Amino acid sequence: DARRRLPPGPRPLPVVGNLLDVGDSPHRAFARLADSYGPLMSVRLGAVYAVVASSPETAREILQKRNGEMASRRSLDAWRVLDHPANSMIALPARGKWRALR
Repeated sequence: DARRRLPPGPRPLPVVGNLLDVGDSPHRAFARLADSYGPLMSVRLGAVYAVVASSPETAREILQKRNGEMASRRSLDAWRVLDHPANSMIALPARGKWRALR
């Protein structure tokens, strides 16, 4: 089960997930949740699971030191039809060609 590999996080409610935990101030809610679950946690926002890095060190580890595997963007099917990912900085993974275009 893929959910077992997710970092710890608050128990989601049916249908809404953790939307009630996040509320109208997500930055404060994630800081509060980080006190209980650590700097890397998983939350369910509706039907979608998200992994939240609540500290700069954790975000840096995920986005820079993991060889870009977590930093790459998911390309849409509509983009692939027109070969957009091969020529657009938005759709390219953060590697050689992306750095050259940047």
